Order: sequence, then C-alpha cells, then structure tokens
Amino acid sequence: MFHHEYSGSDIGVGTFRAIVPSGAFTGANEAIELRDGDAFAYGGLGVQKAVSNVGLVIGPVLVESGLNVNTDQKRIDQILQNLDVWRAPEPRQPIQ
Repeated sequence: MFHHEYSGSDIGVGTFRAIVPSGAFTGANEAIELRDGDAFAYGGLGVQKAVSNVGLVIGPVLVESGLNVNTDQKRIDQILQNLDVWRAPEPRQPIQ
C-alpha cells in the first residue's frame, strides 16, 4: 500500500491524500498506480498526474452528476468504471 500526502501552495490551499495498492502484482479489478516519473520530485514517485485527473476529469463529472455520496454509491461506482480507460481484458499499464 502506498500512501501519499501533499500540502503546498503551488496547487492551491489544502492537503491532499491518496492511498493506492502498491506492489509487484496488480489484480484484474484492482486500481493501478499512476506515477509522475519526474526524477526531481519524490524520486519519480510523485502522484500529481493522478491528483490532476481527479481535479480535472473525475471531480467535475461527479459534481455534474448531482449524485449523493451517501445514497448513490452504486451509480457513482458506475461513473468511475465508465471513466476508467484501462478497463480491458489485457494487462493494464499506466499512461505515461
């Protein structure tokens, strides 16, 4: 399991936290890591690309849906699955 916390003024006010599975093997239905690959930031292990995806793609779609996170979890899960460009029968690789 990989845990990342970031708090900084360069992306706005607040603290952002992400937790994803991390290891040699990724299950077929398991989330995969998206690392930045920038050797100068966290040794290439930064997750700003993933944070950006949440802020620019996933978040706006969920807000626009108007769903209630307390009562509409199945519909939210379906939206997330539809946004998942890696859902395919072949082994998945993160987009670089």
